[in-house]
Amino acid sequence: MLSLQEIADRLAVERNIRDYARAVDTQNWDLYRQVFLPTAKDLYHIPGQTLDEAIVWLQEVMPNPPTIGYQHFFGSLWIKAAGDEAESFVHCFNPQNYLQPDGRTASLHVQFFYYHWRHARTSDGWRIAGRWSGPGALPGRLPERGISRWAAAPVDRADRVLGPRPPRSGYCRSGTNLRAIG
Repeated sequence: MLSLQEIADRLAVERNIRDYARAVDTQNWDLYRQVFLPTAKDLYHIPGQTLDEAIVWLQEVMPNPPTIGYQHFFGSLWIKAAGDEAESFVHCFNPQNYLQPDGRTASLHVQFFYYHWRHARTSDGWRIAGRWSGPGALPGRLPERGISRWAAAPVDRADRVLGPRPPRSGYCRSGTNLRAIG
């Protein structure tokens, strides 16, 4: 049976993982910095990549191709905490709506991947320390660029409100409706 401390640690690490998703999906880079240790490196399988370099990289790749909706969905969350260190493994389903060059159609692109992280307890709570590289570490992969076999054919796009699309505010536009406009 798990102790109350083990349960509390697992819940806190899970919160750390969910805060990561919220930070990326809303492009909240202040929250993103709070999710990681300042010394975290190699976050996206780019050797030596620092936390600030990871933010710059995300700011470059997230709008390319133009994305009008995306959201991290986590499943099969596994956490092992021991003292002030923890390991987590979580599968991620990340649907994205890519705006096509004509500006009227969008295609659904679906990514399936996982995060395998090390976490450290700090005086401010649990933080992601970097990718797990211990026993059982999985190689991972960078998201593929270009056409994916999971990409659906483009369809006319319709936002929640018909009419001109408001400027992007930096918040996640999850739930974008892709039904055809009549």
